[in-house]
Amino acid sequence: MALTHRDKLFDAYNAELARLNAIDFGDIILKVLELFDKNPDILSRYQNQFRYILVDEFQDTNPYQYEMLKQLSGETKELFVVGDDDQAIYSFRGSFPGIMRQFEKDYECCCSYYLSTNYRSMKQIIKDAGRL
Repeated sequence: MALTHRDKLFDAYNAELARLNAIDFGDIILKVLELFDKNPDILSRYQNQFRYILVDEFQDTNPYQYEMLKQLSGETKELFVVGDDDQAIYSFRGSFPGIMRQFEKDYECCCSYYLSTNYRSMKQIIKDAGRL
């Protein structure tokens, strides 16, 4: 099967990263997951170092980031996440707002608080946005 132009660019990009001994943003989480998988002692060290984990903009979490959070929270599952699925903007990077719903299944004893008052926008802006 012939490689497409996109495949060739992707291969060249990854070859250049390897030549430079570099990684890109998307690889950072994958490398951490690989590190934790191969070195449970390192994962354990970080689980013990960070008792509580706060995640802001949780609606923009991708499955790999979510997996890393689950691993880091370990047995304690001490996570505090803040997000608004109406503001999810990073689907092009693999984020999935459905992870917010999955969170409530994975962490059954979590408490959810819904803030329905918008303190950042004037009434006219909220009204106009509602009409859209």
